[in-house]
Amino acid sequence: LLRRNDDANRFPVGILPLGRTNTIGNTLFSKGDGVFRVKQLIEASMAIIKGNTMWKDAMKIEPIEEEEDAVFGKPIFALCSLEWGAFRDVMSKKHKYWLYGSLREYASYVFNGYRQSLNWHCKGVIKYSPPCDGCSNCVMKRPQVKRKWAFFLPSTTLAEDNSPANLVNNKCDSTKEVCFQTSDFRIMTPNLQNTQTTPALSIGIGKYNYNYAEFVSEGWDRVRDKSIKNAILARSVMLFPKEHFGATTIDIDREEYEAKPIKITLLPKVVRLFCSDSNNYEK
Repeated sequence: LLRRNDDANRFPVGILPLGRTNTIGNTLFSKGDGVFRVKQLIEASMAIIKGNTMWKDAMKIEPIEEEEDAVFGKPIFALCSLEWGAFRDVMSKKHKYWLYGSLREYASYVFNGYRQSLNWHCKGVIKYSPPCDGCSNCVMKRPQVKRKWAFFLPSTTLAEDNSPANLVNNKCDSTKEVCFQTSDFRIMTPNLQNTQTTPALSIGIGKYNYNYAEFVSEGWDRVRDKSIKNAILARSVMLFPKEHFGATTIDIDREEYEAKPIKITLLPKVVRLFCSDSNNYEK
């Protein structure tokens, strides 16, 4: 929907909180187990009938360098996060420990924390711009389709003059550069980590050297709380990974891609989703 120019994103999308990796579904409806799990599914279905909707942010991910074998032939869009590193690798293996039931995530860290096959060496450079409420630099004007009956419609010139696309913010175009070497790199949208004020991407750069006990301890903490501490806030990020031992893998909304130079841009309030009564839905 976001690749189109005809405002198709104004139509709401219904998401059922099914599957183990459906992160956005669990943010729209209260998560639970057993009977509460059934209640969650009923609540998600009733939201479509009631017509409760709310706007969610997304991030646009596009290649910086065009290559013949590029993974991202076209820009892709994500609602939740981008992850790279050892913690991401462990979470991709948790399905192997289904025997442990609800403890499988904890077991994943216990049995994989010592493995050298994990991506312990994430090295690269990021260039990011500060958060912005919207200005002429970051708000894209969509081409207007002229129709034969357009002269019968009321003029919208005044509304266009007050739109963010006509505002000027000199700081919006500035960038900062950070070189990093870590075992944990993450970018989250406000859907998972609310920045409260100006919409922004939350960038987390973790430690580089972990011993076994530290890695397992932090992994267990992350099972309970996945938020990024001391996050760097940004409107857009250019990520330039540097290969350490051949090709590496990044995770975008639980889908695996080869790590290559990409640009991540926050698109505030561009996806309309059905939600529960407890959310601040549109009436």
